Formats: sequence, structure tokens, C-alpha cells
Amino acid sequence: GGGGGGAVSLPARTISLPEPPSDSISCLSFSTAEPLLACASWDGTVRAWSVPNGGTPQHVLTYRHSAPALCACWEGRDAAAAAVSGGGDNAVRRVALGKPELTEVGAHQAPVSCVATDEAMPHMVFSGSWDRTVAV
Repeated sequence: GGGGGGAVSLPARTISLPEPPSDSISCLSFSTAEPLLACASWDGTVRAWSVPNGGTPQHVLTYRHSAPALCACWEGRDAAAAAVSGGGDNAVRRVALGKPELTEVGAHQAPVSCVATDEAMPHMVFSGSWDRTVAV
């Protein structure tokens, strides 16, 4: 009698990331194109690391929201890769890895709870908010 519905149990593995956030993590997002991990945190930061398979993680980016960072995702590939995030400050922000200049790409009337991008629609950022709206 198995139970478990065919689920595979993998051993837990914890890795230490350099320069971790100082408060709770609200969102993690891996890039589909590069070994990059983005992290949104209640300390207001969005951080990113290069996480090569079997290699040592390297911190590559940190930027801030003026309230907790609630969500993050990736846009683009290679040197054009950018972290996109939403926060409790109602802002949607974007920072490219190769050119770490913070850009506000959208705003809502309430905290931004989710962000998404699609490779088929370059430079389009979708955001959802506690204000019950989706913005492009």
C-alpha cells in the first residue's frame, strides 16, 4: 500500500547565500534562461544571486522598495536580464543586471502582490495588486 500518489521524496539540501536579507522572504523566482535566483523580502530588499549548478552562489544585485518587497520575477536573458518586483509601497520596479539603474515601471493604489513577464512579449510587465487590478 503506498500512498503518496507517486510522489518522489528528495533529501533536503540547504545552501547559504551570501548577503541574505535581514527579514522574512516573501518570494523566490528562478530565471528560465540563466542560473539566477531573485528574492523579495520583508526588509524591503530585492536581491539576486547567480546560482551555478554545483557551484558557489554569487551575490549580483540588491535594490530596495520603501516598504516590504512582496514579489519578484525575471525579464529577458543574458546581459539584458532584469529583476522585476512589486512591493508594499505600491510600486513595480525593474533593475537590469548589466545596468543597475532602478526604474519604476508601474504603480497601483495598494500593495503589489504579484508580477509576471513573458519572453514572447519583451519589456511587458504584468502586475497584480491588493487594489484588485491587473496592470500592464
